[in-house]
Amino acid sequence: MKFLKFFLLFLVILQIKPIESKADVMNSQDKNLKKQTLVCVHGFFRTKLNMYFIEKSLKKENFEVYNWRYKSRDKYINEHAQDLVEKLIEIAKKNPNEPINFVTHSMGGLVLRSAINHSMCPIEAKMGKAILIAAPNKGSVVAQKLSSSKLARLLFKDRAGSELMEKKDFDDLGVFPPDMSVLQIVGTLGVNPWINEKNDGKVAVSETKLDSSCKQIDVKASHSWICYSPKVIKHLKEFLAE
Repeated sequence: MKFLKFFLLFLVILQIKPIESKADVMNSQDKNLKKQTLVCVHGFFRTKLNMYFIEKSLKKENFEVYNWRYKSRDKYINEHAQDLVEKLIEIAKKNPNEPINFVTHSMGGLVLRSAINHSMCPIEAKMGKAILIAAPNKGSVVAQKLSSSKLARLLFKDRAGSELMEKKDFDDLGVFPPDMSVLQIVGTLGVNPWINEKNDGKVAVSETKLDSSCKQIDVKASHSWICYSPKVIKHLKEFLAE
């Protein structure tokens, strides 16, 4: 009789499932969430390290991040855009009908604008959000002033660098689609004798202006270090989460 009681008790114990904590349930749900896709595009004369902290932070937010690297001085902006479009087509094939989001710095924003308006740009890239950090959409008077320097000409080379030094604006690259959410993050911690308004040391606030609608946030940061600013990372996370 005792054996029968123990045997029945044993069967009951087998049927009891362990109690899951709220944290366990949330962690399980997070693992099942589909990752969002995001492409980082660094600036002129930079590498993937330019976007390292942004990449690292967004990976923790369940983003699949592509930190795209390109040799910024070796091609014209439209040629870089064509290379980016090829990468976007590759990404879109892996995740059809899923939005591709973007974070860019400086000239990377110009490359993205050109890519979005490329005839072969996948629709997935136009469904996502774009964050442009310190993009010289209306050109840069600092780059234009440097055009008279032989050393600057040597460093900038004669392709995208010459475009930055010679063009008064980049309106020819086109605008973002009206349905695409765009955030401009602009630096204001700069002092430059060639700029007589708020600036980040290289680009004036007015030079970042887009002809298409966008949201703008000013941050006390310089052009070279703005991508490492915790405030910038906080703002872009909030925008992507909206």
